[in-house]
Amino acid sequence: MVKDLRYESVKTMIEARRISEFKDIFSMLPKSHIARAIHTNNNRMTDLINYAGKITMEEIYTIATLLDIEYDKLHDLLKTQFLNDLKIKNANKEDKKGTIKNTGKALDKVKRKK
Repeated sequence: MVKDLRYESVKTMIEARRISEFKDIFSMLPKSHIARAIHTNNNRMTDLINYAGKITMEEIYTIATLLDIEYDKLHDLLKTQFLNDLKIKNANKEDKKGTIKNTGKALDKVKRKK
């Protein structure tokens, strides 16, 4: 069985550090190919792409084997994506807690009471 050339391209891009997060792989490979390889459905694959913390070690190993890369390299991509997503999530939480952008009306009410 001849392996799809896109797998080799992804491997090369990962090794050259042109792919920095797990989700970047899917700009070159259809998620359905990876989903089939790890025996999962499209909805679960979408969750794995969007929420890096949900993927299992077995799935990481299977994908790394499919892409012919070391487990640790794929794990690093997932870790980077997870931490970047966590930073964004925390930044959004801070915005919702009442930064200057969100407290304009509250400040107006305080000024009126004085």
